[in-house]
Amino acid sequence: MLIRNVEPQSGLLNGTRLVVTQLKRRTIKARILTGTHKNTEALIPRIIFQQNEQDPELPFKLVRRQFPVVLAFALTINKSQGQSFEKNQSKKEIMAKLDPTKKLSFSFSGCGFLGPYHLGVASCLLKNKLISPDTKFLGASAGSLVAACLACDIPPDEIIGDFIYLAVHVILEKLDKSSLNINRLLYDRLKLKLPNDAHIRANGRLYISVTRISDLKNVIINQFKSKKELIKALQCSCFIPLWSGLLPPEFDGISYIDGGLTNNSPILDENTITVSPFSGGGDICPPGDDLFKFNFKNITISISPLSINRKLKVLFPNPFELDEIKQQGIDDALRYLKRDTEIDRRFGFMEATQFIGLGIFPFSLFQTVFSMIQTSVHSKRP
Repeated sequence: MLIRNVEPQSGLLNGTRLVVTQLKRRTIKARILTGTHKNTEALIPRIIFQQNEQDPELPFKLVRRQFPVVLAFALTINKSQGQSFEKNQSKKEIMAKLDPTKKLSFSFSGCGFLGPYHLGVASCLLKNKLISPDTKFLGASAGSLVAACLACDIPPDEIIGDFIYLAVHVILEKLDKSSLNINRLLYDRLKLKLPNDAHIRANGRLYISVTRISDLKNVIINQFKSKKELIKALQCSCFIPLWSGLLPPEFDGISYIDGGLTNNSPILDENTITVSPFSGGGDICPPGDDLFKFNFKNITISISPLSINRKLKVLFPNPFELDEIKQQGIDDALRYLKRDTEIDRRFGFMEATQFIGLGIFPFSLFQTVFSMIQTSVHSKRP
């Protein structure tokens, strides 16, 4: 039941009774049960509530954002009481019948060299058959790289080596005190990894968050004329001023920088599942002992000793920990699937222990890559 006048002209008045058909972190989709707008579908956003003057005085002004509703009745899923969903049918499938044009989409937040976390999540989603040929992907910064690989049907296990390659380059170039052109390295890896028809596969399926330099506004790019143009869009989304280079890349003649600066967790609609390697930053994210939280550019950040340590590795990676970061993504995705009752149990969850280890990128190969890059760096010395 509503407890505020949200939109009177649409029937969303204080006291209006509704039945919730879909619940997300930012919106509630519901059907109105009373009044002249009966059976009308409505979206209810979170609104700002302030402390009532009649409430006990607090040493601070209490302001919070929440849904303007109170629970009147909830249907429990309890087979012993005869209340259950149709056999082998999830709540996602039931809600999809209400709006068959909307499907699941996945958004990967910007996270620098914590990108292997996204690869772990993607591996778990693929193993559990939650990604289909028409699934859409969104991403900002490093998250856009993982989103692009999924849109182009590149297995996540084939990408972990590229993150290690870039991480080792960052360390060796730093030790060598020479200039690091991470933007050029990124271009070379994407040109090598993406298929020639990558732009065709990505059109309408991949959404890349970038920041336009001229007005610092967020732009979402989802149409690409060529593979080179797709790579340019990814370079724009990953470009951190000064750290990535001096001159920002261009897409279609316009200069852009890191999309995470203005929209670090782009959302397509209420069916978008967000992924973040930071505690509290997405639907799929690590657990943590949070001291406090804050919202930055469409993503919630939790502050704790563990999360602070994780943030320090965004730009200064430890290549030896990337496998562990990937495993964390697998574990968190599996935990989300088992916890979230909107996901049908028929997908048959894989045990996390089956994913442990890089598999295709063993430690001996890592040592080989490390030695090759080290030799390359030393050969540049006068």
